[in-house]
Amino acid sequence: MYTIGMTLNSVVSGGQTGAEQGAIAAAQALGIRTRGTAPRGWLTDGGEAPWLADCGLRESLADDEPARIRANVRDARCTVWFGDTSSPQFAGTHLEAEKLGRPFMTVVAGVTRPSDLAIWLRWVSAESVNVTGERENRSPGIGARVERFLRSALAKSG
Repeated sequence: MYTIGMTLNSVVSGGQTGAEQGAIAAAQALGIRTRGTAPRGWLTDGGEAPWLADCGLRESLADDEPARIRANVRDARCTVWFGDTSSPQFAGTHLEAEKLGRPFMTVVAGVTRPSDLAIWLRWVSAESVNVTGERENRSPGIGARVERFLRSALAKSG
């Protein structure tokens, strides 16, 4: 098991293309359990993704995105956002974290370093982290960038 101050035992993700699938790839590469609530019908921007069930995700029973956001924020100790902060998804995720009193961090490209995230995860005693952010169709390449960033951040935090 991987340690960050406390033991990080899972990465929560909604399974959408981009940041969320990048988080799944990073966690699995490091042997960290993945889980979360995926879109109903396993429908991502890249098409149906029933393979997300093999990653520990469950299908949402609701059609609306806010319900999925709420479930993933609720099911983690803290949330990390990657990408554009002017999107409605960012606003909804940030608001849900505030409502539930969950720590929230925004990773700013070119500013936030992997070591910054590693320190923050220790500081909030993260046992589980919800990783979310921009989709691949809105920010091409973000999935790979998030995977690299998280692999580095989690390697620095052990």
